[in-house]
Amino acid sequence: MTCRASFLLLAIATLAPAKGIAHPGHEQTPPAAPINAADIPARATVVTPISDIVTQTLSLNPEIRFYENEIASARTRHETAGRWPDPELSVEIGRKSSRNADGSYAGDGLSWGVTLAQRFDFSGRNALRKAIALRQIERAEAGLAQFRRELAARSAELAHALLAAQQRLDATEEVAARGHALLSALVQREPSGVTFLLESRILEAAVRKLARDAATRRAELTTALADLNMLRGLAPATPLRVAASPSVPAPAPDDSALLAATFRENHSLRQFELDLAEQGVALDIERRNAFNDVTLSAYYNEEKAGGKDRFVGLGVTVPLPLWNRNGAAIAEAKTRQGQAEGALFKLRRDLHKDTLAAAALYRASAKSHLDNGPAVVARFHEAAELAERHYRLGTIQAATYLDLQQAYLDIIDTHVSTRVEALRAAAQLSILTGLPLEKFFPQKTSQEARERQGEGERKPESPTQRPPQESKKTASPEKPAHTHPENEQDAHSTHTNRNIRKP
Repeated sequence: MTCRASFLLLAIATLAPAKGIAHPGHEQTPPAAPINAADIPARATVVTPISDIVTQTLSLNPEIRFYENEIASARTRHETAGRWPDPELSVEIGRKSSRNADGSYAGDGLSWGVTLAQRFDFSGRNALRKAIALRQIERAEAGLAQFRRELAARSAELAHALLAAQQRLDATEEVAARGHALLSALVQREPSGVTFLLESRILEAAVRKLARDAATRRAELTTALADLNMLRGLAPATPLRVAASPSVPAPAPDDSALLAATFRENHSLRQFELDLAEQGVALDIERRNAFNDVTLSAYYNEEKAGGKDRFVGLGVTVPLPLWNRNGAAIAEAKTRQGQAEGALFKLRRDLHKDTLAAAALYRASAKSHLDNGPAVVARFHEAAELAERHYRLGTIQAATYLDLQQAYLDIIDTHVSTRVEALRAAAQLSILTGLPLEKFFPQKTSQEARERQGEGERKPESPTQRPPQESKKTASPEKPAHTHPENEQDAHSTHTNRNIRKP
């Protein structure tokens, strides 16, 4: 009986580590799980470059059809503007009774007549109406071009906002996973005093706040995704992941070149100029309306009353402008023309101011983004990982570790925020000047993005994603005062090819 009991105890002791049963000298560290997988929405596995997103938006947006229909309607009005009015056919029929000069009855019979009349415009108003219709075609085509420009700028802005939300969420989840793994390692150690306990509580509070921040970032990502999908004409929850944009803001042209492009290509300015030209044509039409159309007619009459009479002839109808010379309409047209001139002058002044302000904002945002570029982000990312390693080794305090993690999140937010601000200013400049958005923010195509992705550029791995077996290469000969011996392997499981020496 004693041998059997000893054998059972030996078997349990042998199987305990495999089953996760804690026993002295072999405390097991649970895997890090900072984020509940059930709470994470489905993400697209294929990344899409921003240039492809803009192209898809221009092809799928339903509002473009409205402007295309406007162009078709303007072309139809242009085709019908110069047409003559339809001729008028009038038929008269009656009965005629005829008497002689002495009053005696001569006879009666049928009387009928046919008149064909055509109205002609000899004042040139049809040509003026056709010119107005032609300008309406230009207005509709310019409206479509402007809408496509605004749509491309808006889709690029929303795509960059979605990319910023992705990068904020990825960084928050990375820091949360790093803190959760560190906290999990600390929980397995034996308490060594009040300092150890308080630092554990500080780390726990930080990890809980990071979990809450990750939930907030995920909600921002969902909102940005819904806005972009709605603009693309798709369901709000359609999965989409934006490829990291390798482009940087390009230097803006000088102010004189931007102002020249604004006064040459600005859509609103072009619309006001067309409106002023239309008001001038409308004034000419009102002046010529004082001389109305001339109507030419041909008629044939036949009467049968004691004989048979036939009448064939031509007629001309001309209104006499004696009491109505269209003075009120002419005065009103002059007033509208003056209003259009004043509005055009004010618009030119506002465009001058808005172009210079947008250029200054773009230059400031672009400089801020370049000052906080990928190299700065990589430097802070390395500092955050270094802080984790040294905290595990016991060479820095918890406050220093947490400050560096927060600094990494702050630099990520600064990096993506300045990029979105620069893109927004570039979009405003594109709308004002008519220059393509790629003039300020060059975008990579899908093929270039795939080639760049194939070069091996990947997101830096979080500490919990690295293989623990690589840590055997850099085992430190010294052990910190507050590091438990059984967690020595865990303390070095996230370090590869680095020799960390205590100061």
